[in-house]
Amino acid sequence: MQKPLINTMLAMLFACTASTQVLTSLDTLALKVPEQASYSTSNISAYVKNNFVSDSARARALFVWVTNNISYDVERLRLMKNPPDMVTPEMVLKTRKAVCQGYSELFVELLSQCNIPAMMVGGFGRNGDGSYTNMPHAWVAAEISKSWWLFDPTWSSGVVENGRFTRRFSNRFYKVTPEEMIKHHMPFDPLHQFLNYPITANEFYDGVNPGSSRAYFNYKDTLKVHQAMDQIGQIRNTMRRIQANGVRNDLIRLELERHIRNSESFSVKTGLDSASNLYKVAIDLFNTYIKNKNERFASISRPQIQLMIDSVYKHIELARGVLETVVPKDDQSRKILYDMKNHIYQFSLRVDKENAFLKTYLGKG
Repeated sequence: MQKPLINTMLAMLFACTASTQVLTSLDTLALKVPEQASYSTSNISAYVKNNFVSDSARARALFVWVTNNISYDVERLRLMKNPPDMVTPEMVLKTRKAVCQGYSELFVELLSQCNIPAMMVGGFGRNGDGSYTNMPHAWVAAEISKSWWLFDPTWSSGVVENGRFTRRFSNRFYKVTPEEMIKHHMPFDPLHQFLNYPITANEFYDGVNPGSSRAYFNYKDTLKVHQAMDQIGQIRNTMRRIQANGVRNDLIRLELERHIRNSESFSVKTGLDSASNLYKVAIDLFNTYIKNKNERFASISRPQIQLMIDSVYKHIELARGVLETVVPKDDQSRKILYDMKNHIYQFSLRVDKENAFLKTYLGKG
């Protein structure tokens, strides 16, 4: 990663973080998670559930704990690959360091274990000086008391000065309304603005918010429909919304390309899984046929015997048809596709032999 890019991120973290703020007595209680329990998300969430009653109080306790115990990983940002290595909440708890993705995923995991609906939101931001970030950012959305609120544990944890992180807790990005958050955080997916009148990428850059002068967008119902979809459906609808909202910068373009790659990968996986399931049905039907053959077809009629083999052929052809639509994108999927086609071919030869036998058998009466 180039040095100017790092400096921009560090300047953003510094510019968007307010001065140190005093913790309340409840905040102090949140920080009293026993040391031995603080390396497990389940133990941290159990402590919070035992000491805080409402969802709002629990969300606050978790936010305070994360922002006051996790340090910004300046060195990881410096060495970050593209795409970056995945960091799990467990890894963050172990090292006590993270960049925005690690902060957000840990916070989401803790909220979810406290039965608070939450998700990580990806996008980019506006710096404190009004300029725009040139690298992606991540924050958190959580549903509390039937309303969606936004949190940025990274920008609330402290500042980076002279290449070093200094913890400086801030409430500025704690439980922010969508109307306020959109002023400086722009999600890639406009659905994650949680607004009935979302703004476009161009409007975010231009500092324009037309508000209710445009068509009403029922984000709550759209979110419910989106969450009910399978993964490939979610990816494709996300791509559509991102494109419709405007591909203003390279960050949005790269995010769109990532979804396109994921869509292709899931299409391959879905096709291979579907063909595999059809092939398994064909094998089960054939095994049932063999069982009846060994019993001299004593329990089935002559038409049923031929129907069994015909059903095997039908599922073989269905599996082959699905495999013809699969376009592998890597060596692993190409090998799986080749192996599956070969297995089906060898199996069909065996079915052909049984079909030839059956025609002779039925012809003799």
